[in-house]
Amino acid sequence: MIKYLLILSVLLQGCATLTPSKKMAVKEFSITTKDLPIYGEKFSQGISDVRLKRSVYFANTLSTPDIHINELDNIHTQEKIDAENKKLFNASFRVLGSYANLLMIISSNNYVNDYDSNVKQLSDDIQYFTSLTNNFENSSKIIRISEKIGLLIGKYYISHSQNKELTNIINTSDTLITILSNNMIEYLESESLKTIIENENNMLRRNYLSFIQQKPTTTTINDLEYIQLKRNLDNINLLRRSLITSMGNLKDAHNILLKQMNSKNSNMDNINQIKDLMKTFTEINIISKQIK
Repeated sequence: MIKYLLILSVLLQGCATLTPSKKMAVKEFSITTKDLPIYGEKFSQGISDVRLKRSVYFANTLSTPDIHINELDNIHTQEKIDAENKKLFNASFRVLGSYANLLMIISSNNYVNDYDSNVKQLSDDIQYFTSLTNNFENSSKIIRISEKIGLLIGKYYISHSQNKELTNIINTSDTLITILSNNMIEYLESESLKTIIENENNMLRRNYLSFIQQKPTTTTINDLEYIQLKRNLDNINLLRRSLITSMGNLKDAHNILLKQMNSKNSNMDNINQIKDLMKTFTEINIISKQIK
């Protein structure tokens, strides 16, 4: 089914080139959305890193070698569980990022040499995402949408076909953007995720307390790492809230982009609205850099 993403099917007739205002609208939407995979990975990996480091502190309170090694083995097992659990979360952001990259390339004035690799990247990301969504409520709908998007994407893109084909792709993708955004918002707002972050905060303090009780010769480096882990958890929670707002804004911005693409007239109000909605991604970028 996803093989259709590689079908070369762009028609070469009867299409107008993109107007400057439409190019600008696509650029404003895509230039921030393309980095979503970085922020998603920073969020999910940030939680895993805190869990790993505070667990190692606890392991270092166990003086019996066998028990110490067993605890390290348990930590490694938890790492693998964490990696499995975050796959779907990260895959959703990968699809959105690849989609944004592709929009930027298709709306370019010139043929881009890495067009084929970007088409394949979107294909691979959607295929990977759908492989994880057997029990996902909208998985069958996503598969149908991705097949349709694939039929609209072609290799031999020339400027006079941009407007029609890019509009078709954005129209078709709007439901996909809505589904993925809603899924992310639901997860980020979930009580279970809030509990995970709160528990990590509590366990970090407990594990480090056990460590300094057993190891009275702790160094300033240990203390600074503890403080940084506390900061990371604060920023992870800030990033969670900012991502919730941004994913809602992403849906709205894509809907405005869709209207702009389907309009025969230029509308700077639409572009300004997209700019305003995407400003939250600047905040996300700043927060994610604070997670170390």
